Amino acid sequence: MGPLSDVLSGLIRCDAEQAAELWARLVVRGRRAIVDRREAVLVLERAQLRDVATPAGVTIRPAVPADLAPLVDAARASLREEGRPDPFLGDPKGFRRWVAARVGRARVAEIAGEVVWVGYADVRLAEGHLLQGVYTWPAHRRRGVAAAGVAALCHAAFGRAPSTSSSRSSRATSRPAISTRGSASARTPPCGPSCSRKGERGRSFP
Repeated sequence: MGPLSDVLSGLIRCDAEQAAELWARLVVRGRRAIVDRREAVLVLERAQLRDVATPAGVTIRPAVPADLAPLVDAARASLREEGRPDPFLGDPKGFRRWVAARVGRARVAEIAGEVVWVGYADVRLAEGHLLQGVYTWPAHRRRGVAAAGVAALCHAAFGRAPSTSSSRSSRATSRPAISTRGSASARTPPCGPSCSRKGERGRSFP
């Protein structure tokens, strides 16, 4: 089991087969597993990477500490929309610390200096990046902001700078391969021409 056997509690994010194997091994050790939720993951291979036009007036950039307040708001709003508890209500300082620890892994989109979208590459490994925490403020949805933001995260994962192309067709063909909700995984080894969906399971081990 390695280090996992000594962890008091935590969340394991992996595919269903891996989670089942880990669960069985932890149960043998007397641990109790709780299924937190199931998620769908979109996997983007290098061969599928496309340029996505950034809408006029939108700037996409790495997040900075000064963005903390809107990032906290986005995290809370996302939880509310998913019908999940808001930890901020019980521990505002702790919640802000948690969001602040992720700022260096986030990108934001802003319009006239106002943050309107955020997304995180929380896991960054040679095998790929895990994108999650993607949230668009309601007033700015359905305008291509999230598509452009997630594309910027994917380009960063593959170490490629996006082109300045603003063609409408590039944006349309990229959208099916990009998830604006939940998690997305950008992996380096090319495999097929289309995005594959993989089941993901989160389990908490008290």
